[in-house]
Amino acid sequence: MPKDYDNVIDFLCKTYFKDEPSLVNMGLSGVAPTPAMVNITLEQVKDGMTIIAVNTSDCIIGAVVNVGACPWDPKKMIEYAKCYEEEGPSRDLIEFFAYVSRKPDIWNRYCVLKVFECSILAVDSEYRGVGMARKLVEESWYLARDCSYRLFRMDCTSR
Repeated sequence: MPKDYDNVIDFLCKTYFKDEPSLVNMGLSGVAPTPAMVNITLEQVKDGMTIIAVNTSDCIIGAVVNVGACPWDPKKMIEYAKCYEEEGPSRDLIEFFAYVSRKPDIWNRYCVLKVFECSILAVDSEYRGVGMARKLVEESWYLARDCSYRLFRMDCTSR
């Protein structure tokens, strides 16, 4: 819900942007995410298919950001990176994610114009190892099915 957007972004800044292996390998995990990275993530959250898990205190302990991905999205992401990012690792990362999204050409391969994509998945470190990520992906799969998506995509990175 829109009232949750800021909390989801704060949660992802504390978890995903800190631990995601691509960010770690590029040396971006120790710094705050750039405004461009936050804006891209916020736009994905606004897509309305993000699922969150909360504890008994109503604090977010897990989140999966799901989007309806289209064939033109990688090109838009590269254009965004070039417009709003100076040269450097943040821009390289956005372009890398666009490449990973574009390269398999799943839209042509499976003759679809929209794909359900688990774009970001994060679980609070205190709740890892108990099946939280598995449950978030499972709920995402049900959402994709209920929204009549023919294809479910998740590019995984893990230590």
